[in-house]
Amino acid sequence: MRTFIIRPTQLISGGLNFIGAALPPVDFAGWYSPDYASILAAMLDYINPGGVFFLGAYCVADTGANALNDTLRFQSVGACIYLDGSAIPIAFSSLPSGFTPTSANIRMSQNGGLTNLVTESGSADYFLQQASGNNGPINTDVFAYNFSFPAPSMLDIQTNGMGLKVIISVGAPSPGPSFGQIGSTYGLFIEGTYDIVSTQFAIENPSPVRIGDEVRIVPSIVGAGGLSGVSSITITFNNGTQNITKTVIIDTHTDDLITFLIPSGLGFFVGPVPLTITLIGDGIQFSGSVILTAALQLLFFDGSGIYTLEIGKKSDTIYERTTVEVINSIPGEYVIDELTNEEEIDLINQFNTVNGIQGLLGLAGLLEVESDWEVNPYQLFYENITTVDIDTLDVKIPNPYGRTAFIGG
Repeated sequence: MRTFIIRPTQLISGGLNFIGAALPPVDFAGWYSPDYASILAAMLDYINPGGVFFLGAYCVADTGANALNDTLRFQSVGACIYLDGSAIPIAFSSLPSGFTPTSANIRMSQNGGLTNLVTESGSADYFLQQASGNNGPINTDVFAYNFSFPAPSMLDIQTNGMGLKVIISVGAPSPGPSFGQIGSTYGLFIEGTYDIVSTQFAIENPSPVRIGDEVRIVPSIVGAGGLSGVSSITITFNNGTQNITKTVIIDTHTDDLITFLIPSGLGFFVGPVPLTITLIGDGIQFSGSVILTAALQLLFFDGSGIYTLEIGKKSDTIYERTTVEVINSIPGEYVIDELTNEEEIDLINQFNTVNGIQGLLGLAGLLEVESDWEVNPYQLFYENITTVDIDTLDVKIPNPYGRTAFIGG
């Protein structure tokens, strides 16, 4: 079983009334310790072999009733996590890839737990806390996290911190002083178990990619899921002088698919260059980060000069090129010598109008008999007229980085 411990690093609230003494003074309400210089020092002593050192929450009444209601709140930052019994702490960012907690408990002391004592009249109770205000069962030394769905992530567990709430009330002395005490309150920490969850992902689209292209990430095994555990994605490449890292905007995010566009603002570079994609876990399905093994190649595209900005224009202009080839004959039997020039021109105009290609050929009257006609004894006909027509088409821009281009043959 793999285990972890999170220890507190800062006391962030409570415990203002603390003295280092063997016995509290008369009418005292607060915290004291004969062995520790501070409350935090007592809480950091999570392994105390002898079990004789302690921090006490104490309330004494000598001249009248007295009460203590205080909550110690601790947070854990930086290197505060101990894995598998190691004495060397690590930070959250150094957790191994796939780190997934499977249980977690707030605990007080590994050797004996808390004791509460009241003489004369009154009460002394304590509660362990997970997040602030989330109290565990009364007078219980273990407060377990609920790992039913949705299970807490390691980041949740760490950032929630830990706390100890005490409520002590004592009556007026009769005949001697009365007091209430929560003793042996050293060693506050979080302990738990974890697994390493291994999930593999793949890049679905081919290489290379350019700015504005869509990148698709899927599980390596169809239906395996796991992508819902990704909280963010970065791309990294070297522009020849330094590494450039950008956090991308995720467009589609399901358990089986993530899509995003290669962002702009990457600067100039000589391509293609390897593009590293890093998936950063949310701490629930996995912590840390996963680098995809199938790297893409990134190509630089210089879009300067392609666009002329037009205020209010919300579409892109696509230039469509069409090649038209006509092989057709003019019905009727004519002998060239029997037609005057005017009749030839009229015949050409009729043909162009009937076949709808007047605009492609221009003015029919400019055609010459020698270059555009062939003659046989029975028929007059066109032979292989080829034109290229370029039209424009306005279409909605599919993404901010769409490129104007020719389409068609």
